[in-house]
Amino acid sequence: MQELSMHIWDIAENSLKADSKRIKIKLRLDLKMDKLLIAVSDNGNGMDELTLACAADPFFTGSKGRGNGLGLALFKQAAELSGGSFEISSKGLGKGCLVKGEFMYSHIDRAPLGDMAATMAQLICLNDKVVFEYVFSVNESEMQLSSDKITALSGGLPLNKPQVIEFVSDFIKDMMSKVSDEIY
Repeated sequence: MQELSMHIWDIAENSLKADSKRIKIKLRLDLKMDKLLIAVSDNGNGMDELTLACAADPFFTGSKGRGNGLGLALFKQAAELSGGSFEISSKGLGKGCLVKGEFMYSHIDRAPLGDMAATMAQLICLNDKVVFEYVFSVNESEMQLSSDKITALSGGLPLNKPQVIEFVSDFIKDMMSKVSDEIY
């Protein structure tokens, strides 16, 4: 994967496969510390200790007969190649999961962020039964978006309607550009 937004998509897909009903995606850029933190948490099935220990192994997959298990391994590699770190945790079965990657923001090998507006719009609009929360911050400035608030603001309009998809994408682009001119 060439862009971090695609890693985020992949991790969110893992959360969906784990029956998550709430997924929080957080990007925090600290320019003073030269760090970009990406965290994806969910309230899905969680992992037992054995699965957790193997989750970032490129030859391990939790899917039966599907997938190749490379997503977390590639995310870990991307973080470590940029002078950062990777962490995955779960408090046990039925208690969700947290995946974090920290990247040195200015590192020459840090992958570009990619189109987070499109990524979030697609995740939200293709999974209307799941509450997605997106938090983006640069230093002390922060924006937040939650799919349940979008539903409330739209008067209950289904999230997969073209005008909702366009609104979500435009809103995220606008808010991210207001929070930081560093990203776009």
